Amino acid sequence: MIPFFSTFTGIGGFDLGLERATWRCVGQCEIEPFCNAVLEKHWPNVWRHTNVKTLTGELIRANCGELGALVGGPPCQPASVAGQRRGAADDRWLWPDYLRLVSEINDAQEQPLLWVLAENPRGVASLEIDGIQFNEWLAGEFGVRGYDLLPLKLAAEDFGAPHRRERLFYIGRLADTSSVGLPLTAMHKEVYEPAHRQEIESCPVVAWPERPSQVGTISPEVDGISGDVAGWLKPRLTAIGNAIVPQCAEVIGRAILESTFSRER
Repeated sequence: MIPFFSTFTGIGGFDLGLERATWRCVGQCEIEPFCNAVLEKHWPNVWRHTNVKTLTGELIRANCGELGALVGGPPCQPASVAGQRRGAADDRWLWPDYLRLVSEINDAQEQPLLWVLAENPRGVASLEIDGIQFNEWLAGEFGVRGYDLLPLKLAAEDFGAPHRRERLFYIGRLADTSSVGLPLTAMHKEVYEPAHRQEIESCPVVAWPERPSQVGTISPEVDGISGDVAGWLKPRLTAIGNAIVPQCAEVIGRAILESTFSRER
C-alpha cells in the first residue's frame, strides 16, 4: 500500500483508480467548490486543501504524514488542442507548483517520495518550454529532483472503454544518482517502456459498464465515473470532462506495485 497526496484532484478519478490498486489517498488539493463537494462525499476523512498556490510541503507533512507518492494532473487548458495552447504563458499553467511540491515534500519528509505521477492531454508533448520540447523539459525537472521519468500514452479505449480519451501519464521513479540525467531516449524506450508496457497490458482492471443505448444521453459511466454525478448541470459535465479515467490510473498503480522497480526498494 502506497500513501499518496493528490493535487488538482477534480472529482477524484486519479484517486479512485489508485485506491482500486490498493494505494491509499491521505490528502487532496482542489479549488473548484463543486468538485470539493464530490470529494467530501467520497473521501470524508481525507485532509483537503483548496489552493495549490498556498499549499506547502510542510502543510502536507503536518496533516498527512509520510508519503510514498505525489499524483495529479495540472490544468489541461494551457496544453489542450481545443484551447489557445499558450503553455507557460497561461495563468493556469501550474506545472511549476506541482514540481515545487515535489521538492517541498521531499524536504519535509524523512525519506523522499518514491513515486511521482502526473497527467495531461497529449497536446502538452508538442509544447515548448523555454525553447525545449515539453517531455525533455519535464525529464530535466524530474531529473534535478532525483527522478527518472517515463512518459506513457494511455487511452481509455486501451482498457475496453467505448471511446478513445487518450492522455499522457508521466511516471517518475526515485532514481539512484548514477541514473539521473540519462538521455531521454535511452532511459525511457530501451529500459523502462518495454517492461512497464508488458506489465500494464497484463494487469487486471475493473470492468467498464456497458455504454447506454439511449441516443443523445451523456453518461459518466463511459469515463469510469459513478452515475451519481450524471446530468446536464454544467459543473457536473465540466468535472466529468476534466476527470482522469480511473481505469488508466488503476493499471498504472497495479503495474508499479507489481514491477521489479518497486520491489528493489
